[in-house]
Amino acid sequence: MFIDELRESGIFVNSSFNRKVVSLRMLLKFLQPKKINEMRIVPDVTYLNEIKVLPNESDSYGAFTVEEVKRISDITLQVEKVKPKMKSLFFLLALDTALRKNELLSLYLPK
Repeated sequence: MFIDELRESGIFVNSSFNRKVVSLRMLLKFLQPKKINEMRIVPDVTYLNEIKVLPNESDSYGAFTVEEVKRISDITLQVEKVKPKMKSLFFLLALDTALRKNELLSLYLPK
């Protein structure tokens, strides 16, 4: 079966696989009541309930607490030699806006 081949290929981590399965499930459930020439496009979707969600095997390390971010910001002010205020403010901006690392780094900064 296609799903088993995807799992065994090792190309996708479980969360990617789960997203693809959910997308396919939604598409098939959407198409199930539709007809072409009085015939259903997808005649049966009961098998979709048998496809189980895989456990998330994330390597993420979690998130910092508000106190930890403020402490990192303070330490940055004390330790950094080049633009300590700007780097400290980056941590506080990330805390206030929930921006991701790549979003923060893509911000335009005047020289």
